[in-house]
Amino acid sequence: MKKEEDKLSTPKEKRTFADYLLKPIEVNSLFFVFMLLVGVIMNVSHRNPFGYLELLADVYVVSFLLSLCPKILHRGLQIILCSITYSIAFIDACCKTLFGTPITPTMLLLAQETTGRESEEFFSQYIKPELLFSTAGVIVLIALFHIVMAVRRQTFRSSFFKQPVIASTLTVTLLVGITLSVYDKTQLYTARNLSELEVAVVNGFAHIYHPVERVAYGLYSNHLIAKQVDGVIKANREIKIDSCATTSPIIVLVVGESANRHHSQLYGYPLPTTPRQFALKNGKDSLAVFADVVSPWNLTSRVFKQIFSLQSVGEKGDWSDYALFPAVFKKAGYHVSFLSNQFPYGINYAPDWTNNLTGGFFLNHPQLNKQMFDYRNTEIHSFDDELLNDYKHINVKDKKPQLIIFHLLGQHFQYTMRCKDEMKKFGIKDYPRRDLTDDEKQTIADYDNATLYNDIVLSKIVELFRQQDAIVIYLSDHGEDCYGKDAQMAGRLTETEQIDIKKYHEEFEIPFWIWCSPAYRQKHHKIFIEMLKAQNNKFMTDDLPHLLFYLAGIKTKDYQRERNLISPHFNNARHRLVLQNIDYDRALMR
Repeated sequence: MKKEEDKLSTPKEKRTFADYLLKPIEVNSLFFVFMLLVGVIMNVSHRNPFGYLELLADVYVVSFLLSLCPKILHRGLQIILCSITYSIAFIDACCKTLFGTPITPTMLLLAQETTGRESEEFFSQYIKPELLFSTAGVIVLIALFHIVMAVRRQTFRSSFFKQPVIASTLTVTLLVGITLSVYDKTQLYTARNLSELEVAVVNGFAHIYHPVERVAYGLYSNHLIAKQVDGVIKANREIKIDSCATTSPIIVLVVGESANRHHSQLYGYPLPTTPRQFALKNGKDSLAVFADVVSPWNLTSRVFKQIFSLQSVGEKGDWSDYALFPAVFKKAGYHVSFLSNQFPYGINYAPDWTNNLTGGFFLNHPQLNKQMFDYRNTEIHSFDDELLNDYKHINVKDKKPQLIIFHLLGQHFQYTMRCKDEMKKFGIKDYPRRDLTDDEKQTIADYDNATLYNDIVLSKIVELFRQQDAIVIYLSDHGEDCYGKDAQMAGRLTETEQIDIKKYHEEFEIPFWIWCSPAYRQKHHKIFIEMLKAQNNKFMTDDLPHLLFYLAGIKTKDYQRERNLISPHFNNARHRLVLQNIDYDRALMR
């Protein structure tokens, strides 16, 4: 190492090829060495040595570009680039330590969908001092060492690289690395849609070796998702309704969050987590509980796309090539309301549609919102029962038929915050399992308390419509693992390649029931009987629109009776493809 000022006293010498080759490294020696070091430490694809060649080439190219900058910009750009790189590398290392995977497009999607409240809960749960003893701590130390050397204006000597053999080897390595880097990046970032991008990845054009590269790839992937919205808008404009009998004047769809049916009394759970729903089923009420329903995804935004779209998994095209069922209902004459405790809409949340759009969540796009909904709530609430007050603000003129969609916070992580303290009932003592720690038992207790509170909310929704001619459908967007018999974890896996369906099946197995008010049961007894007969049908929620169209009496070319859950013609032999291409039933039989 030497002081940078020493360079000023060096006499002029005849410059060689090695001098020109090494100039970007000499001028940016600290930047070059430390950025290489971060890349080597964070390269999780050690099976692919080409990633290291690309790393060397990319850092060299950036150093070369920096060397061309005027001195007034040079240091400022270095500071900005280093700050970005260290920050992303630290986050990437934390993700690897906490979740066993580096930054992924799905994580960026989740981050962009996450509200401030959810972010606060996440950091309180996961960001702890212990992370400093992981790779994240190494990144912090490297950054501090870099800062100290920069403040002291120290640098690294490059004389070693000027030796003819070393210089020649470096030249060849850089040429190969630059060629690979340009080829890979061209294949990845010229993809016009998600399908082309996936083909590029499968074909091996994804040496995504660096945290910054992983973020760039994730943002581009989610950008392609955002482009799909244009297709949905076009499909909604082309909706054609043959007729609408308004069979059900009030249809209520309740979409829960992260509900594991194996923690519900309705499905045999031994603890009293759903006493009110259990009473609806076993009393004189009209609750039909469906035993075998799965979600196509285990991520909210992807589930919403699939259940709102008229495309079923496995059909030709993409979800964005098809219309969305709320738009069909609105065009058929229904007043459509969407009350969400996760994604409200209005002046307080005007910027959110942009973030949600790039994150893959499409419901708050202004044009799509106008096509689908007549009423939206504008506030989020600490607890779901407060969302019911928003229902009172719905003003329906001329006694129009209604489709009301409630989107709950449900059992969304962090579980301990999903139940009011005075309503919590379960504790460590309720779980005499020797295979769990007290912390793990407490996690289950928190989840069961959240399930108990969700039971209260659902019963209140039912009571809202008891005196009306109404039908209520409840399902969860997806399931959740919570130390079940197969997966010893709480939460969900977010990357497809990590998920063994046989092990993590509870992330897809969801509660699903239909309730009829007394008036509805009397007026639409045929539908009620069809519900009871269909309780053992094998259903996936991407076919939900066909059930809803049947209940509303909407006649359209898009309706398929074999996809209607309660139809006598329902196709029980359908392949239920979760995560786009995994046969759920076949996977469980392996």
